[in-house]
Amino acid sequence: MKMLIPVLCLAAIAQAVPTRGDYFWAAKAGEVTQEIGRYARLALEQSHDPSVLSHARRVEAESRTDFKQLARLAETREMPMATGPTGAQQQEYHAMALLQGAQFDRAYWKKQQESNTALNLCRNQSLARSHDAALSQALNSMGIEAASR
Repeated sequence: MKMLIPVLCLAAIAQAVPTRGDYFWAAKAGEVTQEIGRYARLALEQSHDPSVLSHARRVEAESRTDFKQLARLAETREMPMATGPTGAQQQEYHAMALLQGAQFDRAYWKKQQESNTALNLCRNQSLARSHDAALSQALNSMGIEAASR
């Protein structure tokens, strides 16, 4: 019986330690969250559609809050987080910034749907496989919504 207690304690400790997968999903969620916010800010500058503007205002605020929460969590666990867009992401952003009117609005909705799908994947993978309860809780509490259009 004495031998069983240390083994159970070691098993509990091993499960509490974040894994490389935990770090990946946290970093990916941070990257996607930043991207959602960037496109929402772009929509606030370029769109005239009331539904796009309403969505962009809400999403921009949520993404800022969600990223701060992830960044604090990453800092406590010494996890690397994305600090900005990649070259490919910048190119895609600049291409979308050239669009106007209804063409821009359609591209905005499409991008938000893609980003929300990616963020949901991060959340689902974390919930299913994470050894870090705080990470799973942070991703689960994020304001993930499907962009409608």
